[in-house]
Amino acid sequence: MSQDPTDASSWEAWQELLVTAVLGLGDGEAVTVEAPQGAARMAKSGGRRMLFLPAKRVLTRPWVRLTRAEDLLRGQCVGAEVFGGAFPWTAEEHAQLVDHGWHPSLADGPDYVRFWPDDVPQGPFLPRADAERAVEAVAATLREVVSPPRPGAEDPLPAIVRG
Repeated sequence: MSQDPTDASSWEAWQELLVTAVLGLGDGEAVTVEAPQGAARMAKSGGRRMLFLPAKRVLTRPWVRLTRAEDLLRGQCVGAEVFGGAFPWTAEEHAQLVDHGWHPSLADGPDYVRFWPDDVPQGPFLPRADAERAVEAVAATLREVVSPPRPGAEDPLPAIVRG
């Protein structure tokens, strides 16, 4: 089920929608945030079809997925093509993702990962303050790395997709 971002009139309202979605997750359930279409880029769509033909390229939007894993929230941000991921991040964007707390995890696949809380959970699944920190990290990643503000432009908010 997709949450229409037009239900939110600002980043603050959008973040509250995402906090509510995160707090409502059951164990193993996820919510995915898809960047606006304007952030899409041409990316490899898989392996080569034949030895001498290059991989096909398709328009791909960056995304962040938040999954409840018992008492933790596991964040995944689409990985860089250079690490086997599905999005053509630049070296500068890779550095920005790392600065925002995301790190490549080859043990978990090609995506960037992050966990909340950052230490041992102090109670049942994710207190509201930790959910707010997670959502703020996702919003900052989307605003500052994926779709930096453009002067004079009103950029659309990302879509929130449950499931």
